[in-house]
Amino acid sequence: MGPRKNELEPEVIRVDAEIKPQENKYYKKVAERYRTLGFVMLLALVFLGGFLLVKYDEHITYDNFVYLIRDFDSVTGEGDGQSVVKYEVQDKVIFEHFREGFAVVGNNRVTLYDKTGVELCSDSEAFSNPAAASGEKYLLVYDIGGHTYSLYNSVTRVIDVGAYIVTTESNEAKYVTEVYSATLRRTMSIIKNKYVLDSAISCDGESILLASVYESGAEFLCELAFYRVGQADSVKEYTYSMSMPYAISAGEDGCFTVICDDAVRSFDSDGDLVSETSMLGEDICYFDTKPWGSVLVTRHNTMGTRSRVYCFNSKGELTGDKVIDFSATGVACGYADSENAAYVIGTHGVCIITKELEAKSYASDKAPLDVIDTSTGPFACASDVSWRFTADKADEMEA
Repeated sequence: MGPRKNELEPEVIRVDAEIKPQENKYYKKVAERYRTLGFVMLLALVFLGGFLLVKYDEHITYDNFVYLIRDFDSVTGEGDGQSVVKYEVQDKVIFEHFREGFAVVGNNRVTLYDKTGVELCSDSEAFSNPAAASGEKYLLVYDIGGHTYSLYNSVTRVIDVGAYIVTTESNEAKYVTEVYSATLRRTMSIIKNKYVLDSAISCDGESILLASVYESGAEFLCELAFYRVGQADSVKEYTYSMSMPYAISAGEDGCFTVICDDAVRSFDSDGDLVSETSMLGEDICYFDTKPWGSVLVTRHNTMGTRSRVYCFNSKGELTGDKVIDFSATGVACGYADSENAAYVIGTHGVCIITKELEAKSYASDKAPLDVIDTSTGPFACASDVSWRFTADKADEMEA
């Protein structure tokens, strides 16, 4: 039975096999150029990979790749966020700002947290007098008067680190400061026959400042000596009579800030004096230094019920001071981008000093030992727990 007349038969279109698709000569040349460029980049990538494998083969391991991925994830991830962080009680414990989070360093354990309070790493240690120093990427924990130290990134103890210095006692002299490269190689040793109280290396790893004291007759002197990495002799030295150095801070812009009992002095990367703020007549009780600034607290009356807070920027320049009716037991710097310049710690809470020098009182039931400010807000830290608090819930203090 043939097809019905009302059904449409498909139309057959003849295609000439000799018809060739038209080409645009301009776009053809562009495509050829990009094809050649892609081939050249692929060869360059192969050569670069081979060079890195040959030069850094000892560092390219499976574990390092795992650490890299975990470390990147811990920095970029926000986490669930924690308002209360609990940890084990230790005989001695300190708190250190690290990256955008903080570290709890005790005589038995080191624990790292991100800016949301989520635990990143926990490692057992054995320190008699734990101490810590942090940089942009790594945390150095050590035992004051001991023989051990460890280096951490945000997820584990590491080997590959940036330049750092360690000051120890020596059989050759009173103290020796050793400079280490990123591959843990000792590149320089500075021997001092004076008592080295603190040392610091610049953020670019090129300049070193040592603060020492020594006796001369009936008085003691403070020596500030500047060194260049790779040069045995100091490039500049300063001597101050009856001045006791407390701490050195290496600023983000290359400056060094030195807190002494008689003054706060700032020097540039060449060792030239930039600024000096006298502290004569002041009773310095507490201080804190960070790459972005420093704060210190002095006792403003005999009973200690009033305190005076001094704030300095990364260049060691005085940005303001504030007298508050607050009995201080410690002080902490505000975060680099925070609107708060300092946190004065007391037995019943924290006094917040803003960059506009306004004072706010935050009360707490538990006495904080320290305050660690992060990009997501400050944590008050006690011996077994840390908790987040906000300046919004603090009360304005009268001047």
